Amino acid sequence: MTLRTRLTAAFVLVVLVPLLVVVTLVTATLPAALDERQEQGLTSSSRLAASVVAGLCDRALAAAEAVARTAAATSNPAQLRPALEELVRRGVADGVRVTGSVG
Repeated sequence: MTLRTRLTAAFVLVVLVPLLVVVTLVTATLPAALDERQEQGLTSSSRLAASVVAGLCDRALAAAEAVARTAAATSNPAQLRPALEELVRRGVADGVRVTGSVG
């Protein structure tokens, strides 16, 4: 066996075999790790979306209740418009649309 053959065999054993083992391990574990990370991101995003929607619903409910209280407390229809405009100015509601006297 020549020195060149021995050096080549040593190189293969010392460098390429561990490299192939590492490549195999990474190839086997990387997809699972990426899937888990993606699932965590989706869970986080869905929680954020649910929180935003819940906040918008709470704000809409509060605005509807404020408009209803204002309309119930105002007996004169002429006073209702300025009172509702004040709710919009304060940011309680984005806008108020009254379609009739019964709601």
